Amino acid sequence: MLNFFRGDALARLGRSDEAEQAFRAEIEKYPTEPRPYKNLILLYATEGKNTEATQLIFSLEKAAPTPPSYVAISETLKIIGDLPSGPDPETFALAASGEPLYVSNENDNMVTVIDVATRKVLAQVPTGVEPEGMAVSPDGKVIVNTSETTNMAHFIDFPTHKVSANVLG
Repeated sequence: MLNFFRGDALARLGRSDEAEQAFRAEIEKYPTEPRPYKNLILLYATEGKNTEATQLIFSLEKAAPTPPSYVAISETLKIIGDLPSGPDPETFALAASGEPLYVSNENDNMVTVIDVATRKVLAQVPTGVEPEGMAVSPDGKVIVNTSETTNMAHFIDFPTHKVSANVLG
């Protein structure tokens, strides 16, 4: 945990580049420990590096899908603030490039497309009833959303953000 405490001290001294290196070293050594992720996410957010902060949230969730990680993510998001979305956001997927973020909103049957850096909604895509699962193709050209009630998969084209196909499962 030495790199964690070093990073924290460096961040408080305004030495962001060194703090980032220390937090990264701690994450590399302890990839399932949420505290260095949380501090690095907050460091990125204070520097306006929203894309990097968002990608790191996803990295933590992937490295350690555990209750302590989810608590750290929740606490971090409370500090940073909310991204715009629709009612009852269910799941989200981030394009490999870090932009945009896709959020399924169960109560309005929409997928919200969000520019993380500007925190603005780019599009609202109508889907089937109760959209749930989200995934982005490796090339980032297709977003797949599944609907809980209709047992359908909706294929959303990027960059038009229009449903290009609906497949009944």
